[in-house]
Amino acid sequence: MARTGAGGAGAAPITAGSLRLSLDVVGALDLDGGHLEDQGLSPAGQVIAVALHDHEVELDFLHLELSLRYAVSDSLELVARLPYEIKRTTARISLIEPLSAADLAAAQANLEIHHRSETLEGPGDPMLLVEHRFADLGSAGHELRLGLGLTLPVGQTERDPFELGEQGRRHQHLQLGTGTVDPLVEFGWHVSLVDGVVLLGRAAARIPLYENRKTFRAAAEVTAALGVGAIPFEGLSLQLEAVGFWQGRGYWDGERDENTGLVSVSVDLRVALQLAQQVSLSIGLRQPMYLEITDDDGDGYEQSTMLLLSLAWSLD
Repeated sequence: MARTGAGGAGAAPITAGSLRLSLDVVGALDLDGGHLEDQGLSPAGQVIAVALHDHEVELDFLHLELSLRYAVSDSLELVARLPYEIKRTTARISLIEPLSAADLAAAQANLEIHHRSETLEGPGDPMLLVEHRFADLGSAGHELRLGLGLTLPVGQTERDPFELGEQGRRHQHLQLGTGTVDPLVEFGWHVSLVDGVVLLGRAAARIPLYENRKTFRAAAEVTAALGVGAIPFEGLSLQLEAVGFWQGRGYWDGERDENTGLVSVSVDLRVALQLAQQVSLSIGLRQPMYLEITDDDGDGYEQSTMLLLSLAWSLD
């Protein structure tokens, strides 16, 4: 998932010993997913053939992330991010061809092992980074930030859902973590154009390198953004960004996970308000503009408008 950031027209300066906390929230409703299906589950638990129908699945999600940034010096920060995920799915059958009562019951039983109307929630994988800031790079008003880190395998993971599905057993495709320690690389940059206006760029990559204990190797993910920020008057800032997201392929025991692989482009618009000397609130929207799902047979979800919120505190 593309990171939200707190918004604003450029990065805030840091001073040794300062501590900054932020709570970022990303949420969306009614993301459409699902796939065609021609199998059912008999009362004896055997996978059987039935007429073609559709598994329609809708996803609502809420991503919360508590971030802590401690400045070791005026140019070096230690960063910890603690995510929490809430994913709610609603699943139903849509008929394409007529089904007998027995086949409809089998199709419904098969739906229940693949997709259910339920809520999955819990902590995601925490992220730890060291970030270095290069201020006034080349000339005044130019700044570069480089971060390196890793994730901790805390989020809930699942057994191979494709293998379980072939056996007619209940399974879960959604996961809250990767089950592995994954390297993180991050980059941030801004350049002052005129007084109160900056050009912004950022990129972040998460690169899983090996399988977890349940034979899953998560897909690599890269987010990149380019935008402009402005401060029309004191206490208010605006930010407009084009955000690209790429997800590679995940694998179950070396076999391709058909539910991974996509490219998306969206536009973020944020308004940040300085509520107090050390407290700021950012409110924004992310509007999807382009989405390409690599595998049409997978359970990839279409995108919808996302709400972006961030509340930040500075403790100097």
